[in-house]
Amino acid sequence: MKKRFVSVWIIGIIVLALLLVGRVGYTVYISNSSDKASEKIGIDYKFDDSLSSVEYARLGNKTWSYFECAVLAGFLEKEDVSNSLFKAGYESGLTYIEASQKGLITDEDISKKVPVGLSWEISGPNSDFILGKVFNVAKDNVLEDVFQGGGEWNSRELQISTAETKYNRSNCELF
Repeated sequence: MKKRFVSVWIIGIIVLALLLVGRVGYTVYISNSSDKASEKIGIDYKFDDSLSSVEYARLGNKTWSYFECAVLAGFLEKEDVSNSLFKAGYESGLTYIEASQKGLITDEDISKKVPVGLSWEISGPNSDFILGKVFNVAKDNVLEDVFQGGGEWNSRELQISTAETKYNRSNCELF
């Protein structure tokens, strides 16, 4: 019993340390380098400084949703939709990151409104790098049960059916 208690205690300390390092990382490692990728993908980005903390936090949630829907649309071979959703996610992500950098979002709003996958990936040398990491985690998250179910690979038909169901349940058409 004592050995189990010690193991749980150590895991708790590790998780706490990771959370603290993540919070420090997002403060220390984000640079203010320009985001040239926005120009390459056709986004004329300008920071909107008129939003509240809750509205900025909601942009984090939208970023995640846009990216997940972009992945599903791409999987379902809806390339134009996928590209539009990616651009929308990228633009809202730029605003979310800049608001985070400027300290315009409270910790409470982040914890209530922002998906964990986004809040854990908010460190990096620039916004493009951060959004690349976020997109990759969102992709892995949304496709997790598309390819496999019950420890076995799904047939192509089941993959498409699962992706269509997720796309519809996520209301991706509304974006």
